[in-house]
Amino acid sequence: MAVYQPEEIRQPLPETLARLPRPDLVVIEGVALMAQALACRAAWPGVPLVFDFHNVESNLLRQIDRARLPALLRPLAGVLFRRRWQAAEELDRQALEMADRVWLCSEDDRALALELCPEAAPRLSVLPNTMPQWCEGATPRDTRAFSAPEVLFVGHLGYAPNKHAARRLAADILPALRRDFPEARLTIAGRSPNRRLRRDLARHDNVTLVADPAEVAPLYDRADLTILPLTEGGGSRIKVLEALATGCPIVASAKAVEGLALEPGRHYLPAESAAEAASATARLMREPETRAQLIAEGAQLVRARYSQATIDRLVTEDIARLLSNT
Repeated sequence: MAVYQPEEIRQPLPETLARLPRPDLVVIEGVALMAQALACRAAWPGVPLVFDFHNVESNLLRQIDRARLPALLRPLAGVLFRRRWQAAEELDRQALEMADRVWLCSEDDRALALELCPEAAPRLSVLPNTMPQWCEGATPRDTRAFSAPEVLFVGHLGYAPNKHAARRLAADILPALRRDFPEARLTIAGRSPNRRLRRDLARHDNVTLVADPAEVAPLYDRADLTILPLTEGGGSRIKVLEALATGCPIVASAKAVEGLALEPGRHYLPAESAAEAASATARLMREPETRAQLIAEGAQLVRARYSQATIDRLVTEDIARLLSNT
């Protein structure tokens, strides 16, 4: 995300906007387009303006900046990045103050937005992310037994929190699994793994890196479960929605499922440590009824709450309410 200082923002192409027909609604895809938002507001005063917050960017920026620092330096992050974080918060606050509606992905993000701008409360709407389009046709697998767990982790491997999770899986969690299940294997898949991450993962037995996969559906089909040990970061949690849609049981930290309507023990098994992840995996192996419940409940949830049809309906209803009040 490009972070702009408010005083640096300029109105781009006002003459072009002035020549366009007056719209009924303007939707701005994130605060990085604040300059365009200001130009639209100036060109079309009175037209309702919506900011689509895929994340509360100032919060996400703080987490990413911390994750990039060595552990010993993280307590100093607030000093090192103070101006950068202040600028990002001001940009988020400016969007919250000027928008007629702000779309947020989760109740957690709504709470973050209220901390920045309490008076925006009546203008905030929670519209969850959709599962990826390819998942719409996915059929959850039949419950199947497994004796040598095939573990999957999918995520953008240029993103620091995902890199930390991948290293933790390979160095801590897989060895804990292999103490009881020597043939356990781990596949880590994602875009843009750098040379250092490739080297680190290559040091571990039974770990396969799939860099820049053309498609991930076959990876979920081969996996017995996905383990998501995130301890930091934000984002849209698409990997969780993919696993639910394909019927791949989930073992996850609270951070990994943050902002989603998942209940521990019903839609996923919680695990914060390597030992807890190993114990949850063993439970999935011993208890086919637990696997079946997670698969069924997860598929029902993702299709009811995170399908394209559901989100289309919520967006349509929210726009109708907004336009009826203007």
